[in-house]
Amino acid sequence: MFTSPYHRPALPPNGPGRCAYCGAAVIWCLTDARRRAQAVNPQRDATGNVAVRQDVTGRWRSRGITTERPTPEGSEVLHRPHAATCPANRPRRTTR
Repeated sequence: MFTSPYHRPALPPNGPGRCAYCGAAVIWCLTDARRRAQAVNPQRDATGNVAVRQDVTGRWRSRGITTERPTPEGSEVLHRPHAATCPANRPRRTTR
């Protein structure tokens, strides 16, 4: 049997889950811009700046509200990113 020396990359978390730092319930979404995992608060928030939707495959997707697309479209709903409201002190990533 042939085994490949290459490993399949792990899929980012997607769907309901928990914050690793504070344990709060979150929804893990893939961002449209960079396709990275982003935790958003599960409660809808009319003042939120992240539009969240579930695509046809059942994956949770998110995009930031911008001046070009300032309102939710289609089945999108506004939420707040969990990083903005997380009570735990987390190490911040540095930009490259």
